[in-house]
Amino acid sequence: MHLKKILSLLAAAAMAVTAFTGAISASAETKTGTCGDVKWSFDSSTGKLTISGQGKMATPQDVDTSSGNRPEKNDFSETYTYKEYKDNIIEVEIEDGVTSIGYCAFYNFPNLETVSIPPSITEFVSLGKGYYAYYNFSFAECTKLKNLTLADGMTALGASAFGDCTALESVRIPKTLTANADGPGGNNGWGHYTFENCTSLKNVTLPEGLTVISAEAFANTAIESIVIPSTISFWSIRPEGSNAQTHNDAFHQCKKLSSVTFKSGITSIYGYPFEGCTSLKKIFIPATVTDIHRAFASAHDVDNTGIEEIAFEDGSQITEFGTQAFYGCENLKVLEIPENLNSVKNSVYTGCTSIEEIYVYSKDVHAYEIPYKQSENTKVYCFKDSLVYSDLIKENITPYDISNVISSKLEELNTAVTEAEKYPEKDYTAESYGELKTLLDEAATKNNESHVIGLTYLTEDIYTAIKGLEKKPPEDNTSGKGSDSSNSQQQTPNKTTPQTPTTAKPQKSTRSAAQVKKDKSAAKKAMKQAKITKLTAKSKAKKKITVSWKKVKNAKGYQVQVSAKKNFKKVIYNKSLAKNKLTIKSSKIKSKKTYYVRVRAYATYKDANNATKKIYSKWVKKIRKVKVK
Repeated sequence: MHLKKILSLLAAAAMAVTAFTGAISASAETKTGTCGDVKWSFDSSTGKLTISGQGKMATPQDVDTSSGNRPEKNDFSETYTYKEYKDNIIEVEIEDGVTSIGYCAFYNFPNLETVSIPPSITEFVSLGKGYYAYYNFSFAECTKLKNLTLADGMTALGASAFGDCTALESVRIPKTLTANADGPGGNNGWGHYTFENCTSLKNVTLPEGLTVISAEAFANTAIESIVIPSTISFWSIRPEGSNAQTHNDAFHQCKKLSSVTFKSGITSIYGYPFEGCTSLKKIFIPATVTDIHRAFASAHDVDNTGIEEIAFEDGSQITEFGTQAFYGCENLKVLEIPENLNSVKNSVYTGCTSIEEIYVYSKDVHAYEIPYKQSENTKVYCFKDSLVYSDLIKENITPYDISNVISSKLEELNTAVTEAEKYPEKDYTAESYGELKTLLDEAATKNNESHVIGLTYLTEDIYTAIKGLEKKPPEDNTSGKGSDSSNSQQQTPNKTTPQTPTTAKPQKSTRSAAQVKKDKSAAKKAMKQAKITKLTAKSKAKKKITVSWKKVKNAKGYQVQVSAKKNFKKVIYNKSLAKNKLTIKSSKIKSKKTYYVRVRAYATYKDANNATKKIYSKWVKKIRKVKVK
């Protein structure tokens, strides 16, 4: 081959390589532009759009909002020139220094998966007028968005900013977000409807320090449980419509929401926040809450809440049930009336037609202020010396002594604790054992509390922990040289940790219905005739009380209670024993203080599964008063 021809071929090959390399460079070229005070850059090789600089993003100015209606969502590609590449954008990073996010700035990016927003953001711009001057739609309908980072330091989050982001599964709300500075129509705060219709959103963290929850912020999401921080002081209202001053609807139509925990310290629950949450069955309200205005109500145009039980922590500061507090709770079966309640506003119990049990701790609320006539089956439990008890008798209504119910629930709790303590720590994961230990520690403090539903919750939680453990497959302990699988089974149980149960499986029925009925009838008859007599209570030593009474015929054992109050509203000591004398020593019994002591007997019988059941006598007629040395 001639030299000239060879050189010509080499030159052609070099040109081809250069052209190919140039094509690659062009395809991976970074596109740039400006957007108001800031700049944007798009890296086509990674699909990342970056917004950087100092100041505000641009926002559309040529939208007619004079009618006062909500402005339309649109691409506004003349303002946001990077939208030429929106189909290829996978990630959006807004850098620190950018202070605002424009209206519809990233609306309907079909392949956007990841977004990070810096602490410098103070505004999500809206174009609306009047009541509609709050919508932003900045990331609305980004249906592949899965990863969202909101930095602490942000003070604003736009209305409907992430609405209809149907792939988003979790989010942590910055504690620095604030309420709308301008009230309804303001754009300077924690936006309304922010995550509305994010139908995959299951995990939401509201951190301590957050002071406000916005209206319909998580409406129609997949949230299953939520913890409301102690710092929440304001449930911002829904800004538009005739009910602008009443509605919050924060978790509106969250049909999978089954657990709500209010941290102690929270003071208000306001404005239909759980309307349409049909899986939410039980609510426990901390003592620090003072306002429950329209707290658990349901309006007429949505599915009812599923709430069946509402309880208040001992020492509740609520003095008034606000307007429509439980309005439309047609599934409500069990309700507690807290101890300081003295007033009930309008329509509090309207529509509460299923109430079966009411536990009254307040002495200042008269019977006519309690919804005992909402259902034919309603039973009212209250202390015998309360105004309610007396009022009910005057109205020919049969009241029930709450003291007996509390004693029964305490006994159920003690049984659950005993069962849980049969399991060794090794049968649990570290996390689940920690949870059980917390439950057992809480149970140890419950003898000085009197709220029935609170006791029931704790008992159920302990049994749930046990049930979950029973389903756990046994661990393989045979691996490894020199291992002795029998050794761990022969270890001496640690008295401070749960031990393996001797009856993990339910026993089959071994007794006939006739046998059970006969034994139960005999126990009832024995306890109906039983009387506690010659009860004495003395304090012969520091912080000790010695109690004795005459033995009761056919009694299997006795229950002793000590309270600082004559009505036994708060029991500080509760014990069952077989003997008829007892020396009581407890950290809750203080020197120079006066206490009251009461005793009752019980008989036992076996049910169809050979489980022992108790039947109680009446409490001793004359309780004993004793001043401790």
